[in-house]
Order: sequence, then structure tokens, then C-alpha cells
Amino acid sequence: MRLPSSLFAVALFFGAAPALALDGARDSATCENRQAGVTPGDRLNACTAILGQGAMAPDQEAMTRINRAWALSQQGRYAEAAADYDRAVALSPRSTIAFNERALLALRTGRLSAALKDYNEALRLAPNAPFSLYGRGLTLRRMGDPAKGDADLAAARRFDGHVDAVFRAIGMAP
Repeated sequence: MRLPSSLFAVALFFGAAPALALDGARDSATCENRQAGVTPGDRLNACTAILGQGAMAPDQEAMTRINRAWALSQQGRYAEAAADYDRAVALSPRSTIAFNERALLALRTGRLSAALKDYNEALRLAPNAPFSLYGRGLTLRRMGDPAKGDADLAAARRFDGHVDAVFRAIGMAP
């Protein structure tokens, strides 16, 4: 059951608040993909429900939009995903996660210059971040600079021995 926030006090008075709290917790866990068996559609619906609940802190909205954008991208809805990633970056301009995720979408869709720009920004914010280095390495290799790309991939592996597996799991291998 989903009620507008203005009705929450009424729901609390009549005993509906526990169900509302459970729905909110379930939406949050599903949006953040903290449950087994969550499909991209489930994640999209949960994140959309959270965004529909009204104003939230900018960083919280940014993370919700990042999670929803991931779900949209898994459904091939790249323009909608890009819009959510753009909004997340605008809401949280110091978030390496926002830049990394937007860069990954750009890389997947062949927008290599945009991917490189976002990975560079993520690395400016957090130098030596392994996922940013790895993504930039993949981007540079695809842009025709295997030497620089391989250097970034090697650096990423030094900082995180699992980075290859993570990127392979999402279909992004060198």
C-alpha cells in the first residue's frame, strides 16, 4: 500500500503504518538490489516508487536515480537511463559513483569520449579508484590507445584484485 506522505499520520493513527514501513523497506532493499532474485523490472518499480514519495536529500535521490538508471539500462532504455544518470550527477557532483555509472553507460553505448570524460572526472575526485581506472582503461583501449588502456587496467588490478571479475560479470571485459 502506497499513500501520499500527507496521509501518513492518518495511516499511523489507523494502524496502517507498519504496512507502509514494510513497503518502504522492501522498496529500498529492492531498489538497492540487496535481495536475492531482484529483476531489473522489480528494481525499476521500487526505485520509481521511492522517487514518487516526494522530496529527499540530494545524495539519497542521486543514489536512487543511479539504481533506477541501472535497471533502465538493463531493459535497453538507454535514453531514460542517461537522463537519470545526468540528474544524479547534477544532484551529487562529487559522487564518483554517479560519474562511474554514467561513464559505464556511455561506454556500453559507444559514446567513448563521454565515457572518458566521466572516468577522468571520477579519477579527479578519487585518484586511483580501481573501478574508475578499469573503466577508463577499457575506454582507452576501445579508443585505440592500448598502451594507456593497459596501464590503467594494470593499476586497477593492483588496487583491487577482483575488479576483472566485477567487470566480466557485467559483460565488460578487455
